[in-house]
Amino acid sequence: MKTMDDFKEIMNAVHIKEGPFQLSRDFNWINYSGILTKLIQEAGRWCRRYASDLFIDWGVIDRQIKDRTIQSGSYLFGFREDGVDDKLYIFHRYDADKYCQTYRAIWRLDIVVDDAAYPSSDMVAVSLDLYEVGR
Repeated sequence: MKTMDDFKEIMNAVHIKEGPFQLSRDFNWINYSGILTKLIQEAGRWCRRYASDLFIDWGVIDRQIKDRTIQSGSYLFGFREDGVDDKLYIFHRYDADKYCQTYRAIWRLDIVVDDAAYPSSDMVAVSLDLYEVGR
């Protein structure tokens, strides 16, 4: 069964990093434009249909940032001819076919939330790191 640990960065992977950003009760906005731009470019490059699936998965992350429920974790974005898959669909496809050739590219987003960055405060530090992984 595939897990997040099976998806390692490709050799010489370019990392797109954003942050760390301060996230507080009164300020819940992060400039993730570099990361989202790359994901949009990948969807446009690889998807012939349903490229907008990207925004379903991105919407979850964006909501968590806005309501301050974002936690450290990793996300996968699998780009194929018929759309963009999240990690559950990617794991399922690889479990069904270990030589899965469905994906044209898979990118991993690691999010780190540091609750201890601002002691005596309600603020947290949030950092994002996007890179392509092997399939």
